[in-house]
Amino acid sequence: SGERSRSAYGEVYHGTNCGAYMGIVCSSLVVYALGLDLVWTTATFPYLAEKGVFKKINGNNVQNLRLMDVLHEDGHGSLITDIWRDGQGRIVKIEITESISPTAVSRIYTAEEAQKRFNKDDFKAF
Repeated sequence: SGERSRSAYGEVYHGTNCGAYMGIVCSSLVVYALGLDLVWTTATFPYLAEKGVFKKINGNNVQNLRLMDVLHEDGHGSLITDIWRDGQGRIVKIEITESISPTAVSRIYTAEEAQKRFNKDDFKAF
């Protein structure tokens, strides 16, 4: 009970919300997609980075992203699930997939749109 058991979108981390492989909370989607064997909440993602499970992306620069990188912002986790590059290899668009009750949602962002999101103070990419 209490705030620690609720996601950034107000969903609880226990019971039917986590009953499916992905659940309807963001951390369930991320840990399932990465094949991690434990259930980790987004609050533990910085700890996982400290322990080397996640590695912080250099400078939160959109051009340093790779498929399946984890994004962590404002207590919410999501994943990079597709990347489009131009002829010089620069990222021009990315797809971010996240769990937003009651389902997982994928959205495509231009590199510029994504960089604005990444520039927020609470943003971390792993």
